[in-house]
Amino acid sequence: ESRLVTVDRTGRVELLPAPQRGYGPVVDPSPDGRQLAVSIFSTTELGIWIYDLTRQTLTRLTPPEGESYFPRWSPDGKRIVFDSLESGIRTLRWQRSDGSAPPELLAEEAAYPSSWSPDGRELAVVDDSPAISALDLTVQPPLLRPLAATPNPGWPAFSPDGRSLAFERGQR
Repeated sequence: ESRLVTVDRTGRVELLPAPQRGYGPVVDPSPDGRQLAVSIFSTTELGIWIYDLTRQTLTRLTPPEGESYFPRWSPDGKRIVFDSLESGIRTLRWQRSDGSAPPELLAEEAAYPSSWSPDGRELAVVDDSPAISALDLTVQPPLLRPLAATPNPGWPAFSPDGRSLAFERGQR
């Protein structure tokens, strides 16, 4: 069990009034800074939830069937992409951030979402291959493109101008 907290630029830590749950491994703030997309992983709850910082409410986004992890807000704040595991099959799904529609299959690749390009046209992902890849969302179906072969790549992040990716490469 863990708690949600924020920390300001001076280092002041604020405990949020969200209930204690099995949060993690990712907490992703919405582009407008008013909500947090969180994974909850416990024996009774598995999924993506939205914590509203103004109303101080925690609301389930994904359905209780299956497992959902690694939420990432789209740059426009309209969707949340996440890793999904249902019936032993791992895929990438996305869902409207307001919960008005069920999750949709985005790509059949077993990949973890890492970072959106600033224009929302690509999604950098981590998968089991020795490469940094990006999911091209301008084509249907979206196309997974390896960008650079590298051993043990981890968590690529687009630069603010979208022209490059930074990532860690380590021993695993």
